[in-house]
Parts: sequence; C-alpha cells; structure tokens
Amino acid sequence: MISYDVTDWGKPLQKALRDTPSPQGTEVLVRVKYCGVCHSDVHIRDGYFDLGGGKKFHMSQRGMNPPVTMGHEPLGTVVSAGPQAQNVPIG
Repeated sequence: MISYDVTDWGKPLQKALRDTPSPQGTEVLVRVKYCGVCHSDVHIRDGYFDLGGGKKFHMSQRGMNPPVTMGHEPLGTVVSAGPQAQNVPIG
C-alpha cells in the first residue's frame, strides 16, 4: 500500500510503502482512486492552524504527530470488510 505522508511538519510529503492491512471488526478496506485535499490538509502539513493575531494551534496539542497521511475526502472501492461489517457490498 502506498501513501504520501507528512513525516516532518512543514516539509514535503514522503512516499511510504506499507503492508496492506486486514480489516478487523467493522472496518473496511477501500482502494482509493481519488482523494480530495482541502484547506485543513494544508494546515495539517504545516503542523498548525493559524488563529490570527500571531496565535497558532499546533497539531500536537490535539495528539496529532507525524507520520500523518492527509486526505479525508476519499473516493474508492471497498475491497474487503471485517467480520462485523454488515451490509457492506464488496466491489
């Protein structure tokens, strides 16, 4: 499985190769064809939200630390499902 991750705040994304996970419980595995990147992802790459007036809210204050794979607007196909994932069509 390939992803492009934030490995250091504010730095270019790094390609990562991982083993494909097996879904557990109610999880599903989706082969992502497209994924939108929105403004919140830009903030995540930077490592903080600019609150204005010189104030910043750092991702680490919410327990988010690298490596981070951005993108929370995916489009894809369900390729497998955990044993408790009910009514989830494969394909």
